[in-house]
Amino acid sequence: MGPALFFGCVMAAIFATQAAIPYLLVEVLGGSATEYGTWFAVLCAFYVAGNYVSGRWGKRIGPVKLIFLSGAGCLAAALGGLAAAGMLTLRPVLLFVPGIVLYFAGALAIAPVQAEAVAAQPRHAGSASGLMSAMQMLIGAVVVQTMGFAQDGTPYPMFGAVAGCTALALVAMLYARAAHRRAAVAAAATA
Repeated sequence: MGPALFFGCVMAAIFATQAAIPYLLVEVLGGSATEYGTWFAVLCAFYVAGNYVSGRWGKRIGPVKLIFLSGAGCLAAALGGLAAAGMLTLRPVLLFVPGIVLYFAGALAIAPVQAEAVAAQPRHAGSASGLMSAMQMLIGAVVVQTMGFAQDGTPYPMFGAVAGCTALALVAMLYARAAHRRAAVAAAATA
């Protein structure tokens, strides 16, 4: 459940940016759809780069460390975006630089967290995969709708949603790791 919740929350954070940034860029800042498309291509390139780094060097770091590194990077992107929004004038770069960090860091954990979820109970791998997909869509839908209701023409609802999602993702993985350790200690005590 922990890896599935982590995955769902990180993907919901990414969905939140995909819902808010076009509105903020086009409606609030007066940018064009072409400008958004160009920036979005950059975001996607960093998402691909995060997946590449995870696949290329993920085993050296270790899956659990990579998941926590990913969650910390996502949370740092959200908190950095909130801080920048409070100190700087709203400009496209204020929206997209934290987004670049979020997409790269979020992509680092996609493969390892899916592997963790499926490996938790190998006989139920299909159920784990289905749970991850369902949680991704459910959490994403709730976050995007909630953020839409809170939209006030500033990036605060978006960065707040991203911060909340990524903090919850980290808490879910911390709880899952603690439960895993407790189960290992209990199994060793009975053996």
